[in-house]
Amino acid sequence: MPLCNITGVTHLGDQIFVLCGWYQSRQIVIPSIRVYDNRPPFNLLWLIPIEELDDTPTDIVSIEKPNCLYMSDKKWIWKIELERYQVIQWLSSENHDYMMMSVTHEDYLITISKINSSYQMEIYRPDGVRDRLVRLQIPDNREPINAIRTRNGPFFIVYAYTKIEECSLGRHWIDSLSESINEPTKELPAPVLNRVNSGGMISAVVEFLPEGEYPPESIDVCSRPYYPRRSTIQKRCLEYPRRVFTNGKDDLLFVFGYVNGKHRLISFDVNSLKCKKVILTIEVNCRELLKVWYSDSGEQLIVGCDGNVHVYQRNR
Repeated sequence: MPLCNITGVTHLGDQIFVLCGWYQSRQIVIPSIRVYDNRPPFNLLWLIPIEELDDTPTDIVSIEKPNCLYMSDKKWIWKIELERYQVIQWLSSENHDYMMMSVTHEDYLITISKINSSYQMEIYRPDGVRDRLVRLQIPDNREPINAIRTRNGPFFIVYAYTKIEECSLGRHWIDSLSESINEPTKELPAPVLNRVNSGGMISAVVEFLPEGEYPPESIDVCSRPYYPRRSTIQKRCLEYPRRVFTNGKDDLLFVFGYVNGKHRLISFDVNSLKCKKVILTIEVNCRELLKVWYSDSGEQLIVGCDGNVHVYQRNR
């Protein structure tokens, strides 16, 4: 099987969809969406070619009722109708670069875009008509990378730090401890998760609660040393939120992120924003950014790591 540089994962029904893009050379991959059976031994069923794309795809989401997928690249959001496996150039995406999509309970698509120095969140109906535009209040030196909406209105948005290096935008992931470094350098602010109201104003910050004692350590962020403060680590059970999901009842928020050399999936109460439990802790080492998708109904976490897919199933 040719190389697959995983740039997105999702699932729909009994199938897992793996987006195969490229990082350097398109010649060594088959641009496609690989479709796997969502049960052991997770057999490969078929490939959906995506030769129409000129740029590598960066994200993929699924929508149940229209039975379709959406994937994005630097210029377009593409719609894949699964009944006919037709790839459609659906919506211009020139201002959505590297920002992740999400889906509402009404099966509307949420995107984040940047116009000049301003950010906005757009919500689109399945027919491509924009249903809503929300101009976002942005914390200092941050940019939004992922947003979801709960059934009763509030949005939750992950903001990443932007000013040190491009790699700290959440476009690369921290995957390993660095070698010992004699002189600590300035701490880089971590991504934050905020609750945002319908007017785009931040109404609350999600706090990650204590979980035991963690020793001080140095972590390599895109070849720059980063030394978290002991006090910062002790206060949080998750240091780097990356992607957020909700459950079918819309009373829980699931946050996937990174802390202390490990990746975690943590549940929060949507209303109180209190941590409920650490659902899963995993250790994976990837050269490229992890791609994840969580299904609460199936209690399943799908992780794309370089050319491998890891499927984690909660015990019932």
